[in-house]
Order: sequence, then structure tokens, then C-alpha cells
Amino acid sequence: MELSPNRTATQQQQQKMNGTVENCYDIEHFPTVPFRSSSNRDPNQTELWAVVNNAGIFSCYGPDDWCRMNDYKLALDVNCLGVIRVTQAFKRLVKAAHGRIVTVTSVNGRLSTPAAGPYVVSKFGAAAYMDCLRQELYNFKVKCCIVEPGIFRTPLLDETAMLKRVDHVWNQIDDETRAEYGVTFKDYFARMWNRTYISLSTTKLHYVVDNYYHALTARYPRHRYYCGWDAIFVYVPLSLLPTWWTDFVIRNLGKQE
Repeated sequence: MELSPNRTATQQQQQKMNGTVENCYDIEHFPTVPFRSSSNRDPNQTELWAVVNNAGIFSCYGPDDWCRMNDYKLALDVNCLGVIRVTQAFKRLVKAAHGRIVTVTSVNGRLSTPAAGPYVVSKFGAAAYMDCLRQELYNFKVKCCIVEPGIFRTPLLDETAMLKRVDHVWNQIDDETRAEYGVTFKDYFARMWNRTYISLSTTKLHYVVDNYYHALTARYPRHRYYCGWDAIFVYVPLSLLPTWWTDFVIRNLGKQE
């Protein structure tokens, strides 16, 4: 969610990660707005109809052995706690308007995949928070929607950039861990990551935008929106299968040629 310059929330820091700049906002102490009962609504007064939580980062590329606690903290702070902070800051206004709260999680918020621990944990947390809100705000006539995108071919999936990100993580781990995994595994992992994600990705970003539009404007929005054919035909079905079957499929997706 972008904050306009006249918001009291201020830009706190810019972190340069793997060649990209992430804009982070300090909204931890953002004051909640005073509640105005819906019985006193002024039809001529502008209201806040919806909050869309769209911020997200991928803080580490590799197995849990390659991740540091800071990788988990960063992913949780943006992908999960960021959603909670923004929602709590504006929730009273949305309740007064009987509006919408829309949060982008991920298909990784319903299905865990290897080498994405911090991201998966944070997305599961955001999805659980939205499930709680949906039930709590039902009597306030507020609709809560989760948007679960699959893999989309944005600059984040650039093959060269992905290889550099893996190298960046590899160079930060200790010598013992590097010796345990070996350079051969590191190179294979980077190739496998690129091959799998790019093969499942799509350039049709309108899938996500169209679902945004429906969630914000439809009289009866869905609780969950699945964006992309990979989400509909791969991730969602896998999440419903027995655990042993899901694990078997994921292991084979990552097999070397």
C-alpha cells in the first residue's frame, strides 16, 4: 500500500537487497483513526472504502541452513506484520464504510515449498490473520478477501538476477555449511530454481489486477482469489492432497535432468 506524502507515516529506511531497493515505512506507531458509528454516516462525506495490502519481499534464496534469523525477521516484518500494522491503522475507517480489506498473500501461503522458508512462514501468517479478520468483521459488514497469486514473470524472475541472488546468499553462509552442501549443489539449486519457476510463470499480470478489481467492486466478493493457471491447477490441488503425495510431487519437480 502506498502512503501519500501528507500521511503522518514517514519513510524510514531504504534497504538495498540483491540489486533492488525496498521502500519500508514505519507505521508501527501510526495512530488509529477515531471510530465513527455507521448510524451517523454522512452520505456526502468521503469514506475509505478499502485497504489493499500488496507489499511483499523474498528475503532469502536457499534452504533453511542458508537463512539467518534476520532473513525471517525481515520477511515477517514486511509480509505479515506489515499487513497487520496497515490494517489496524485504517480498520476503523473501513468498518465505518462497511468496506473491504484485501490482502495479497501467495500460493505459498497455502502450500509450503523448499528453499523459501522465510517467505512461506510470513505468507502463512498473513493468510491466517486474514482468516481471523474475515470472521471477526462479518458482523460489521466488512468483507475480507485473500488474493493468492501464482508465479508471475516480473523482473524478480530475471534468470541472471536470480543466479546473483543465490550467489549473494551463498557468500554469506559459514565455511562449514558451504562444505556440507558443496558448490555443485549450489549451482544445481540455482539452475533448478530458475527452470522450475520460469516454466510455471506467466506474463499475464492482468490476472491479479482483475481479481483486485472484483474484490473491491463486486457485491459478493470471493473469500479467496487464485491468480494464474499454476495456482489453479498446480498449487491449490497439491495443497489438498495427502502430505506424502504432495511431498513426492515437489521432490520430483526438483529432480536433476
